[in-house]
Amino acid sequence: MLPLPRTGLHQPKTLDEALALLAEAGRNVLPLGGGTDVLPQMKRGRWRPRALVSLRGVAELRRLE
Repeated sequence: MLPLPRTGLHQPKTLDEALALLAEAGRNVLPLGGGTDVLPQMKRGRWRPRALVSLRGVAELRRLE
């Protein structure tokens, strides 16, 4: 199993917070919505974000309307 490289993790509680973090850092951060693609790419060294923005705690993203 490949190790996950060290990176920062932001855990916003609102959609506005998440969008602000993503806009502020540009390509230096990636959204993490489950990790099914992001984490394996990081383990293989293909993606090297400075930080991840977890979308798990964002209530607005928990349902479709």
